[in-house]
Amino acid sequence: MRRLNGWVRLYIVLLVPIALSSWIWSYSAENKNYEGFSSIRSNALEPQMKNPECIKILMANPVAIDGYLTQNNLSRETTFNCHMIIDFWSQIREYQNKHNLSGKIIDRETIEATFKEDYDAQKLRATTFGTGLCIIIYTILFLMAWGSIASIRWVIQGFKKNN
Repeated sequence: MRRLNGWVRLYIVLLVPIALSSWIWSYSAENKNYEGFSSIRSNALEPQMKNPECIKILMANPVAIDGYLTQNNLSRETTFNCHMIIDFWSQIREYQNKHNLSGKIIDRETIEATFKEDYDAQKLRATTFGTGLCIIIYTILFLMAWGSIASIRWVIQGFKKNN
């Protein structure tokens, strides 16, 4: 194997900590996002379960929540006031269809666990994308720095040959 020159060694030595710190930073930021979103969602879901307009949607037990909303011409205000219930209901139906449990009652904890699994998968994709983007930007900046220094050396060597 050919010996690596100083530039390649420098690139590798700097790449590893940059990639690791980018991964850790992105992953921990996504965890904080989930905790915040989860608490907002829980706090918003409880009052909506007491709202009479939202209770009508739950009592109708629609198979397709989107179709139910358009068929019954619910106002934008009702849709907005019940958005967490609508989202939660969509997740219940998606879980039932995915696990072939149509018509069975599913507890809230199961849906929350499924939501967390989906969020974790999204978090992994976002973290991987962020780390990849960081590596690409680092590589471009490193190549630009290397090219600038190589150009400056080339110009300086041109002046030395003439002396």
